[in-house]
Amino acid sequence: MKSIIFMIFVIFIFISCQNTNSYDELDSVIQDINPSIDLRNFHSVIVLPSDGCPSCIAAIKRSIIESRNKLDSTILIAIRIRDRKFFKEFKNLFSNIEVIVDENNTFGLIQYNTDYPWLLLLSKNEITNSIELKNPADTAWIKSLKP
Repeated sequence: MKSIIFMIFVIFIFISCQNTNSYDELDSVIQDINPSIDLRNFHSVIVLPSDGCPSCIAAIKRSIIESRNKLDSTILIAIRIRDRKFFKEFKNLFSNIEVIVDENNTFGLIQYNTDYPWLLLLSKNEITNSIELKNPADTAWIKSLKP
């Protein structure tokens, strides 16, 4: 019985430590990719894999293009790059979005490196909400963005 309680305690500590450090981990990865970016100046991060769920990624790309006026304080991180041309065009299309292209797979070890896009909402040096964008038809996440 004591060993079960101990294991639950260890798992709880591990999970809580992991969540506490996710902002620091994200900031560290962004600094490795582009040291000139200060994460504290942004309200949200969109993590967009170049591969993975094609319909999800295409829908998020369309939503980003349609919602460009809400993305002033958003960082777009392109991970697992297969289509460099798209991200170069994307960078040219939006002067108000900070686009980071993770060419060296620095983002590869962080928990948001999945087949689905992610929206991370930031406030006061923490990730206040993380939404895995699995449903291509659902654009409710756009309402979470601050202009």
